[in-house]
Amino acid sequence: MQVLLIEDNPGDVELLRLGFEESFEPARHLRFDVRCDGRAGMTALCDAAQCATSPYQLIVLDLNLPVRSGFELLAFIKQHERLRNVPTVVLTSSDRPAERSRARALDADGYFLKPATFSGYVALVGSLGQYLVPNARR
Repeated sequence: MQVLLIEDNPGDVELLRLGFEESFEPARHLRFDVRCDGRAGMTALCDAAQCATSPYQLIVLDLNLPVRSGFELLAFIKQHERLRNVPTVVLTSSDRPAERSRARALDADGYFLKPATFSGYVALVGSLGQYLVPNARR
């Protein structure tokens, strides 16, 4: 299983990885493709859009990225046939209702606030894990 994580904060990347290792049983089968800005994220998405099937089982996306915003990337994902069915969740520090509404309008599969603690990341992984386990999805 491969997760595309588009996040510019290395601390958040590490906490998410550790959270998966701590609380998600299939984590040993997970590979993370980490992109640290909107340009690198778009490159990964363009490459994936050219594949017969997406190499990703989950896309985790920050909204406030350098170069290209998470909203631009989310719109790109949902416009491409090979990517639109990949569960795409927003992981952000913004709790602004307008941003939450905009992400929903762009068909984000989930919108999560970045936890303040490691135990919060462990709990978050429980929510994200549902997108990786087909029978657990809504």
